[in-house]
Amino acid sequence: MEVNPKSMRNGIDSSIILLLDRSIPVFSLPNNAMEQPTARSRALPSLMEELVEEILLHLPPEEPPAHLVRAAMVCKAWCRILSDAGFRRRYYRFHRGRATPTLLGYVCGVSTGGAGPQFVPTTSYFLPPPLPTRYGYSAMDSRHGRVLIRVTSKDGSPEGLIVCSLVTGNRQHLSFPPNYPCQDFCSFTRTVLCARHRHGCDHLDCHGGPFLVVYVQTDDTVTAGAEHRTMHTRVSVYSSEAGAWSAQTCYTNQNYYHGGYCRKPILIGDALYFILSCDREVKIILKYDLCDHGLSVMDDALQVFVNSKIFLIDIDGGLGILEFDYYSRIYMWSRHVDANGVGVWARHNNVVDLETSIPRIDGARSSLDTIHFAEGTDTILLYLHSFGIFALDLNSRQLRTVNFNKTCDDNILPYVSFYIPDLAKGKLSSR
Repeated sequence: MEVNPKSMRNGIDSSIILLLDRSIPVFSLPNNAMEQPTARSRALPSLMEELVEEILLHLPPEEPPAHLVRAAMVCKAWCRILSDAGFRRRYYRFHRGRATPTLLGYVCGVSTGGAGPQFVPTTSYFLPPPLPTRYGYSAMDSRHGRVLIRVTSKDGSPEGLIVCSLVTGNRQHLSFPPNYPCQDFCSFTRTVLCARHRHGCDHLDCHGGPFLVVYVQTDDTVTAGAEHRTMHTRVSVYSSEAGAWSAQTCYTNQNYYHGGYCRKPILIGDALYFILSCDREVKIILKYDLCDHGLSVMDDALQVFVNSKIFLIDIDGGLGILEFDYYSRIYMWSRHVDANGVGVWARHNNVVDLETSIPRIDGARSSLDTIHFAEGTDTILLYLHSFGIFALDLNSRQLRTVNFNKTCDDNILPYVSFYIPDLAKGKLSSR
């Protein structure tokens, strides 16, 4: 239905005209505001519900959603429309290309003592139910509105995985992939993502849809009498639609003296990229293609970063590296292919000097324990000993505190999603 605002103006309740007036605080109305209509509002003609829905559909998807909150406070009828699952789906579809998922909070992997994951909101309007907490629960990854939780028993043996949507409240349990050997040394990482990602999903309303879980394990074995170790990196993918794990894809290298370990991957396009550290100084980048399930070496020439900590980041839709050196400086690198088809890393001019940003105690800078790139944002997370966790915006270079409990570990995951508050029920709606 097309709406002509000029032809409708004489019949529109004055509340619609005031919706965009930001001079009225959104949360300043009393709790019983919707129960006390004024005589003037009672005298105004009521709009057909279909017409009201069409008007509300055109409210912009801003951050925070102040227009939607104001509209829900006008009357019960409007609040009911805004909270209806059908309207919310229409709203998502109508604003595709204009709305974007936003940072709603952070998930702490696990608290000291095994208390389980913890969610810390960054907005006042998104307060989801608590994450499943039990001894042996730890958050491994967060992407496309979902959180992946690993479940282990008290003796440390694996029990399974849980995929949670904080928006819908849905939880799905799944087992670990079969036929993964337990070697003397192994490391692993797990990733969750929308199953429609490679088909162009914009992740505005896919919280309850199908998903994939990518399981990556690196292990090594020593053959009696052999000089080198044999290192294997194995990948399996769980599909919620198929309800099963895929066959293994494996990368093998036999030329290392020490065990390797893999780091948390980053999703760029239709592929996952992760750093594989081998020996003490060798780092390579592996690429896992989600379309053909191929596992390949993306870059094995990272000797320039031998004395630095590096993390993979997304730079304008391409693969980048965030380097943290021993002088507390942060550099960004982007990768391009030269005329000979060889990948070359080029360092950007923008440098972040943490010496001027990290807090000090009695003139001494707090030690930096861990640094993470918050995928889906232009933010890096710093874990400072005795201070806690800080978020550094790479664009503004501003440092702010992330209010986690000090018993939280250093595995901090950003929770990025598109969300409309359900003000009618006072709780999250399941679409």
